[in-house]
Amino acid sequence: MSRNEMDPAGNGTEMPAWLDRLANTPMPNRRASDALSAAALTPKPADPAPADPEAATVRGLWSLPGFGPMLRIATSFGPVPAQALRKRDLVRTRSGEFRKIEWVDRMVLDEGFLKSVPSALPVLVRAGALGGGLPANDILVSPEQVLCIAAPGTAPRHVVARDLLTRPGVMRKPEQIFTYTRFHCGEPAEVQAEGLWLAANPPGIS
Repeated sequence: MSRNEMDPAGNGTEMPAWLDRLANTPMPNRRASDALSAAALTPKPADPAPADPEAATVRGLWSLPGFGPMLRIATSFGPVPAQALRKRDLVRTRSGEFRKIEWVDRMVLDEGFLKSVPSALPVLVRAGALGGGLPANDILVSPEQVLCIAAPGTAPRHVVARDLLTRPGVMRKPEQIFTYTRFHCGEPAEVQAEGLWLAANPPGIS
């Protein structure tokens, strides 16, 4: 079955299937300032526990990777915003294979949390800021997100987004509320977004 659907207005325009999916996906209910119960943090068997944003800091500094909500991840049915990804979706990996997503976690950081932990604010990488026309469009990622970049004539290297903040076109983006998506395919992998390769590793693996 096609991953596209006809425009409900009847004008024959194809719409990405993820738009309908996104409209019917409930917003995450784990805000950073919520009092999270132990039950809410109990995972299903074989699944890692969802991250508690309050516990995702080390000495007051944000410590988790993540993708901004509209960062388009390459999948078997085209680029899909991170906030619309689900378990069992197939994502393109650097090995050339499409791998099945086995775990997805979303963290909503509210205004109070972002004021108290400003290091959690996302890093904005403008289109072309990393050279070679990459990324193809602006991206927003966690400051702890690992990206693979390569300057012309050099070998690819892995860097965390916060280490790119001295580059032109890379900056913190003020937000009053922000959602990070994390996911993995059961083992370390790199997934593609806007022409870049980004790490999507199980929790505990950098």
